Amino acid sequence: MVVRMKRLASVWPLAQKGIACGLMLAVGNGCVVRDASTPETFVETTVATLTGDLEATFTFESDEPLATFLCAVDELAFAACTSPFTTATLSDGEHTFKVKAVDVAGNEDPSPATHAWVVDSNLPRLEIVGPPALTTIRATLLTITASKPVESFVCAVGDAALAPCVAISSTSAQYEFEATPDGAFALRVEADDAVGYTATATYAWVVDATEPVLTAPTAPAAVNNLSSISITFASNEPLADATCSYDGGAAAACTALTYSRSNVPEGQHSLVLNVHDLAGNAASKTVAWRTDKTKPVLAVEPLNGKWSVTSNESTHVVATGLNATIAANQVKSWGTLPTGVGNHSITVTGTDTAGNVQTAIGYHCVDNPSGTICD
Repeated sequence: MVVRMKRLASVWPLAQKGIACGLMLAVGNGCVVRDASTPETFVETTVATLTGDLEATFTFESDEPLATFLCAVDELAFAACTSPFTTATLSDGEHTFKVKAVDVAGNEDPSPATHAWVVDSNLPRLEIVGPPALTTIRATLLTITASKPVESFVCAVGDAALAPCVAISSTSAQYEFEATPDGAFALRVEADDAVGYTATATYAWVVDATEPVLTAPTAPAAVNNLSSISITFASNEPLADATCSYDGGAAAACTALTYSRSNVPEGQHSLVLNVHDLAGNAASKTVAWRTDKTKPVLAVEPLNGKWSVTSNESTHVVATGLNATIAANQVKSWGTLPTGVGNHSITVTGTDTAGNVQTAIGYHCVDNPSGTICD
């Protein structure tokens, strides 16, 4: 993109730049650059110079990205318009379309872009009936109808070469097409009448037969001890609707693909997200977890000259000389029992899969040979 400085409405503080405004407009302690140049206007797509169509559509642009536009058809006054622009129904005869850009400074293009054409309603006009603008159906049959008898119909999708359509009569034809893979498609049709006039028409549509891909980036751990949960889902494409169902309950709108719940009880839980994309493809995502707020039950005691620990569930246990995960009811022995006279103890900290923490203390006593210390 080329930026012309004379078109910018920039302000420079005079004290910093050390310049006088000169031909610029002084505003406060700065200068605003005058924009005296005019924008250019370009018509991108037009109607044929001879057509049987009673309406015409034009697209246009300017060399100034922020420009607005004024359009006029025939002798009508210029009025604000946007691209694309479609005329009202036209009568037979010569017509002219004019469009001019207006930049942000208010300068108008002094030489509007123009296009002249002739409408002859006695010439054939083509109408194409096809799938919805956005559809999930890959295979489709498009029907072409001509307002007057024609000698032939030729069709093509995209940039393919035109080839004969399936003619049904002198005023109708069909074109069968299967979209693979998904994407945007456009059927081009041309029909020649007996005097050599070629009528044209285009029909565009988008095929999306692929279901959305859903993820749950903030799903809770499969086993946790949370009393409150917040689950956020994400989709790889825009969605038309989304509902959530908690623990098999009634579905409700899932605003912003987020679901929150407090006072979550212990037990197995699930959240099911059901969605449709803009084309109507359905998808579902299930997040399941178990809430466990109960601490593990640990037992620590001497056994065969070593310390031993057990738990009623899978637990990670840590103590002096111990750092291991034990299964439910597994006996884990480690170290060597103290041999010094007196009472001895060891503390074991256990964390279950949900994150609940429990501590347990094991005791061991060694008697004095000259007298009993241990009970």
